[in-house]
Amino acid sequence: MPFYLISFYHIFYKKISVYSINILYKFVLFLYYFAIIFIVIQHKIYEYKIYINLYNEIFISFIRSLCMME
Repeated sequence: MPFYLISFYHIFYKKISVYSINILYKFVLFLYYFAIIFIVIQHKIYEYKIYINLYNEIFISFIRSLCMME
């Protein structure tokens, strides 16, 4: 293999590897932040479900107490 082909391959390979590592790093960072946001959103949804169940229980008990009064 001639020298210029080796040097071309070396430069090309280095550029491609740096580029792919950069893309891979950004992709992993995106997945990491997406996972954090997803976990936070799920946690908030879970909290809201608990609050909705609590308010439903309070509302149902209030309606029952009104029915008992009559």
